[in-house]
Amino acid sequence: MSTVELQSSSSTSEEPKLKKLTPEQRDQMQGVQEAFRGVLFPPTDAAAITLTLQARGERFTMQVQEAAELAGFFSLNDHFAMGAKNHDTDKTLAYISNSMGHRMFGPPSSAQIHIEPEKHLMEYRTAGTTLVDCIQKLADTLDATVLDSTGKPLNSDALQEVGQQVNAGIRKKMDEDLASRKVVMPCGEVRIYSELTFLYDVIGSDGHVARTVYFHADPQLVHEGRATGLAMAAELMAFHKAHKRGFPCFRYVLEEAYEAKKKSPHLSYNKPCVENVVDGFFEGIETLIAVGSKFTNPDWFKGRISKANAHHARGLAKKAEFVERMRLGRAAAKAKRSQPAKGRKAK
Repeated sequence: MSTVELQSSSSTSEEPKLKKLTPEQRDQMQGVQEAFRGVLFPPTDAAAITLTLQARGERFTMQVQEAAELAGFFSLNDHFAMGAKNHDTDKTLAYISNSMGHRMFGPPSSAQIHIEPEKHLMEYRTAGTTLVDCIQKLADTLDATVLDSTGKPLNSDALQEVGQQVNAGIRKKMDEDLASRKVVMPCGEVRIYSELTFLYDVIGSDGHVARTVYFHADPQLVHEGRATGLAMAAELMAFHKAHKRGFPCFRYVLEEAYEAKKKSPHLSYNKPCVENVVDGFFEGIETLIAVGSKFTNPDWFKGRISKANAHHARGLAKKAEFVERMRLGRAAAKAKRSQPAKGRKAK
């Protein structure tokens, strides 16, 4: 084969494409890389704030990891470090250097705290205040001074100002997320969508939530509708994977789906209808329950059943006690009425 043929064949052959990682996979990969490198990656948030804990003596009084646990910090999933996070999604708000894997050489003399207020959504708008309280407690435990990015020491008031700055970044991120989920319909109705495409709040003229739609589906033909319903069930599965606290409105979703299903309990092959979507949705939910049943601990149900029975028994005991108390009260009142009045002779 000539050189020209080799060049042409190599140019026409397709190179294998690397699979694009999801944000969650990138975070996990970063945590693994940090563990092997022994050094944390720098923050990527444009609004990031970096503070430094500097030992007042030669070294901290104890390991950073142990002190961080005492101060209220947690191990992180997306960094090889201790830090502050959203406990529902495990997304990081702040992470601390020298807080993991440095036990061999004794406590270090400094550590950096990287805060990224606008990178991920947090549970609370005041998470920054909680964060700086933990930082102050960590500094006290390590006998350290908190320094800003220029090396200037921060007293308690200055640290609280940093907390307010973090709160402002968190609020900005939350407001941007809320604005991205706000939709004005052609009819003028204002909706605030959740992470689920079929669940939204309807905003009234006063700016408050007027009602919540838990299961919205447009009429569709049978196969298209079933595909849409299965996709809705897949959204619920993805939500549960991404959130530790679960989905408190799930029962209302089922109730509204069931109400739609009651109108026509069977698939309609002749016309588009919502029932076609509901059928696919329930198929997905049934599969989730069937698969989940194989991995759910039966002791969880036993514990919940025992707890419910205990509440029921306490309720019956309180009711019986109340009934007995009322009976004794009526008997005492009857006996008092039957006695002659004081100072008056009985006839």
